Amino acid sequence: MATQATLPPRKLPGADAPVGVLRIDHPEPVGEAEKPIQHSAARMAGAPAFLDLMLLREFRTVYGDGSWEEPIWQETLWGGDIMSPPKWAFLWRDQDGHPLKHEFVQFADGVTKKDAMIRAITEYDRNERARVDTYNRQILIDAGRCRVAKFARDGTAAPPRIYEGDRLEDLDFATPKFAIDCLEETDEFVRSLAASVRAANARARSPPSFFP
Repeated sequence: MATQATLPPRKLPGADAPVGVLRIDHPEPVGEAEKPIQHSAARMAGAPAFLDLMLLREFRTVYGDGSWEEPIWQETLWGGDIMSPPKWAFLWRDQDGHPLKHEFVQFADGVTKKDAMIRAITEYDRNERARVDTYNRQILIDAGRCRVAKFARDGTAAPPRIYEGDRLEDLDFATPKFAIDCLEETDEFVRSLAASVRAANARARSPPSFFP
């Protein structure tokens, strides 16, 4: 069905929840993605830093097909998936949304690494749910308006009908892609890997058998 709805872009981490701070003035990048305004106050020592989470599909949407292994991302993306390339990773941003190299950031007082990660993941998923719900709600509104307009045009001489092109299908709606699903996939792989290693170690420690 034709619609004017567009999926809203994902919001950057909320400015009300900084979890880090710049230890020193952050050097300005040269010819790198998302280059900020030079000498921005957002990149001075003591400025707040926000922990974001980025999925591979989102990285490719924003930055194209560049490799996550390029030097800029080795210095900005951290943690995350152990795959190569990783399906998700954490990313520090300044208050203007530009990437920060993690070596210049420290956690704010009272904030642990785990706290910051939980906040980044839950905020990502909350925003993902909100933007998909907004899009799907607009799909329903557009469909309703279209049907009402055609009901009015057709008049009351015949029972109301829904034209084939105005029927909504499951594929018309957006499906949220949550960060927690990626984390659980990684967790499942790591647990399986650990179990296999434990089994291999147990076999290696077993005494040799002298009987057939």
